[in-house]
Amino acid sequence: MQNEAESAFGGEFDWQELTEKRACRICAHFNDYGLIDEEHWDEIITFLADNLANLIKAFKAPLDVIMKSE
Repeated sequence: MQNEAESAFGGEFDWQELTEKRACRICAHFNDYGLIDEEHWDEIITFLADNLANLIKAFKAPLDVIMKSE
């Protein structure tokens, strides 16, 4: 699933295993800016807006399968 999700997103994710849970944290990083770095908010907002559709495309199908199996 990792390769398919990253291909649909158009970039790599940071897959962080949560060993105590049946889950993982998936992150897409944008440069080294944090949300408190106000001088870069325009760039951050553009990144989020441009990539939200790709994020949905990357995980909609796998999440639909998971939700139907529970």
